[in-house]
Formats: sequence, C-alpha cells, structure tokens
Amino acid sequence: MSKLRRAFQSEAFLKGGPSSSAAVDGNCRFALPVGYYHADERAVGMGGVVMRIAATAFVMSAAMLAAGAAAAEGGGLATGSGIAVSAGGEVLTNAHVVEACQSIKLTFADGSSEPGQLVARDARNDLALVRIKRKFDPARIAVFRDTPPLRPGDSIVALGYPLSGVLATGPNLTVGNVSALAGLGDDTRYIQISAPVQPGNSGGPLLDMSGHVVGIVTSKLNAVRVAEAIGDIPQNVNFALKAQLAREFLDSKLISYKTDKSAGKLTPADVGDVARPFTVFIACTKSEQVAAAPAPQRASAPAPEAEVPNGELKGPVREAFIKKVHRSCVRKVHKDYPDVERKSVGGFCTCLANAQADAITPADIAYMNEHHKPSEDYKDRFAKLAAACVKRAALK
Repeated sequence: MSKLRRAFQSEAFLKGGPSSSAAVDGNCRFALPVGYYHADERAVGMGGVVMRIAATAFVMSAAMLAAGAAAAEGGGLATGSGIAVSAGGEVLTNAHVVEACQSIKLTFADGSSEPGQLVARDARNDLALVRIKRKFDPARIAVFRDTPPLRPGDSIVALGYPLSGVLATGPNLTVGNVSALAGLGDDTRYIQISAPVQPGNSGGPLLDMSGHVVGIVTSKLNAVRVAEAIGDIPQNVNFALKAQLAREFLDSKLISYKTDKSAGKLTPADVGDVARPFTVFIACTKSEQVAAAPAPQRASAPAPEAEVPNGELKGPVREAFIKKVHRSCVRKVHKDYPDVERKSVGGFCTCLANAQADAITPADIAYMNEHHKPSEDYKDRFAKLAAACVKRAALK
C-alpha cells in the first residue's frame, strides 16, 4: 500500500487527532492555514498536504467575500445603495441589502425620502427590486450601456453611500478600472474592479465614462481573512454584477429601462454629476427577530453566493471551491509524489474536493468564524467521505 493511501486511511489524521496535530496547527484550523506554508509535511504524508490545501480553499471560497451593505450596531438597521432604473418608481439593488427588512426607506440626492416596497428578489444572483409610489422623472433615471462590450482596463466609476454615519452623507465617488471580466472562481456573472468600495456601496451603480451603468457593486474580498490565509494583503479586489444580468432580471419582471451606446469621454466628476440623481440611499430596518440575532463577523448579511439554504455548499461558490481544491491537490500530488499515476490522482482529488464541499454546512462556517477551527461534527463527516474516496481510488 502506498504512503499516499496510508495517509488518507489514518482515522486519527482525518479527525484531526494526535498524529495530525503537529503538522496542521492543532486541529487543521481553517482560519489559520499558515501551517500549509511552514508545517513539517513529513509528519502526515500526502494527507496533510491535501488537507491543508482543502482548508485554504475553504477559507478563500466561503469566508472571504465581504458583502457591501453596512449594518448599524446591534444589527437593527442595514444600509446600502440603489439605482433608479424606471420611470415607474422602481429601484434596483442587491438582494442582500434588503434581506429580512421590516421596512425600507429610500432617500434621494435632493434630500427627499419615500418608503419602499420589495416587489421582486433573485437571491441566487443577488438582485432585488424596490418600488416607491411616486414616479421618477424619465430624464433622471439610469441608462444601461448597450455597446461596445467592456474590456479589461476600461475606466469605471463607482457611486454609492458607504459607511453611513461615518463618511459624508452624500454619494461617495471612487474611480478605477475593470480588472477582469469574471469574478471569484471565474464566475462570469461578475466584473472584477479596482475602484475602492466599502460596506454600504452594495447595490450602487458601476459606471463607464459615458455615465452609463455597466454593473451593480456587490462585494469585496475580506482583506483580513485573505491575509490570514495567504500571508499577503489583497489590494483593490472588488466585484460588481454585470449589467446584462440586471437587464435580464428587469426583463423578467416586465420593467422598462433605458439603454444607449457608450461613446463619450466624460471626466469622473462629470460622471458623478450624471449618476447622482439616480443613485439612491437605502435604509433597511430589520425585523425584531433578525435584529436580536447574534451579529455576524462582518459588516453585512452574507454575500448571496455564501448562502446555503439547504445545509450544503451550493451554486457558484461550490463550483469555485471544488475547482480550487482539485487544482491545488493535483499540483501538490504531482510535485511531491511523481510516481503516482496521474489518472488516479485526478479522480482522487475530484472526489476529495466534492467530499469537503458535501461536508461543509452553514453551522461549520459559523463555528470556524467563532472558534478558528473546524467542529468535531465536520471532521467526522469529512473523515467518512474522504475514506470513501480512498477506497474508490484504489491507490496502489
């Protein structure tokens, strides 16, 4: 039997017991994967290498996206931004901005306020539509960019209401560029941008230099957790949902909106002047049950990709998670165990990545955030699933 197989058949290792503790910092801690870089891998063989790869991927995929809605102390009030998109009184925002609201209040650039009603929500794509009773001036609603397509390097402007009660009460404007045309794990629904955003920017417009909407600001990497995981601080890694996704959402709700070709070369200040009238401040008063719940370890509700409504990692986060674990696993096995048959390694790593994704629940994520180590229940579940992978791979 190979040392690769022996490592994964070690019940003590899979459960984080004494045989694994020396190499994986006590209990294979997800929140402190520094052992991946410095631990003595010989203590647990290939099993320790892959376990730490999986742990790092878990942190990167499930715990590092910080949604951009700001929450007041105590969790009773959350604030974000929105976009007036239709003369009928409809405002587009992120679903997580208006999640579990008892009441919604919209405030406009002229200082006027209106109560809003949630009329549509797409949790998977993190989009929501709020309606007010009065109509908007058609000249003061957003215009979506039609053509040409965005390119990496294009200049963009983000406008919104970050850190309500701390920063200026009016819309804050930041500038940057399109960094990539996909988000975390190559999720093509998102644009990666370099424009700085903060909690409260969620739901606000991402604009091109014609003042046209090209995206909806959604989230950013949690710099603290990334630094804990990889030993470096990420810079200007933020994400916006693509405007095309928002347009499809509006089309499905039969909401009319404006589009136009982008050809202008406005200054950032001019773009701000164009967008300020249709950029909306949103205040969400949480229900008593939600307000009384323990506050999460971040400034907002979970980013929609991290929601696990049925107790399992799902959707794009699961796909990105599995892809990252598999890629890292295969790379490390080929590097450290070149004699292992490549076909066996690929199937084994695929099985292992799926096993960890199957084992993780929202309770495990919450436990990790609070205790900085995996729960015993999680380790038991993962041990059983990983053992099945070893058996199925039939490594010699």
